[in-house]
Amino acid sequence: MLGSFVMGFEESFMTCAFATLSALGVTCAYALIGSTWLILKTSDDLQLRAIQRAKLTGKISFVGILVVCIANPLINQLVFERWTTPPFAYFMAIVPFVSFTLLFIGNLVLKQLPLKDDSGCWLPFLITVVVYIFCFCGLVFSFYPYVVPSELTIWDAASAPESLRFILYGALIVIPCILAYTVFSYRVFWGKVEDLRYY
Repeated sequence: MLGSFVMGFEESFMTCAFATLSALGVTCAYALIGSTWLILKTSDDLQLRAIQRAKLTGKISFVGILVVCIANPLINQLVFERWTTPPFAYFMAIVPFVSFTLLFIGNLVLKQLPLKDDSGCWLPFLITVVVYIFCFCGLVFSFYPYVVPSELTIWDAASAPESLRFILYGALIVIPCILAYTVFSYRVFWGKVEDLRYY
């Protein structure tokens, strides 16, 4: 879906190829997040396997982000203009620079793990989260306000004010429940998982 969005939902061989490549990249991104989470939450053999998986998926994610950074402005004129016209170009230059730097640092950290007393086990997860926050901010900034690149804006796609008001009331109830559940689940599973048979 992400690849199709970047390509403007066109139907061609190149669109399908880019969408497939994007699917692989997003899958590796989630695998990287999961691996770094396991590094944080586990120890011994499982942690060592998670470190190896994080190294591999981190390198693939690096390549995936690089391909999107190269292809995005070449495919879409709006993105090209935003990425090359000051002052927006300065902001957009920060996004790939920070992402690539953090992925490089993350790989160096993974090569050092596990450390004595398991110190620093939280660092790969934090680095990964920051990388993908930057990536999504860059993606949003590249295409805003379009939900279909160069064709449909968020204002054109918005529902009637009455429908949006109804959704707002629902969101005001549901979102605090989701946040409370998330805090509760993080609290329950705080610390290291000593025996995975019980989880």
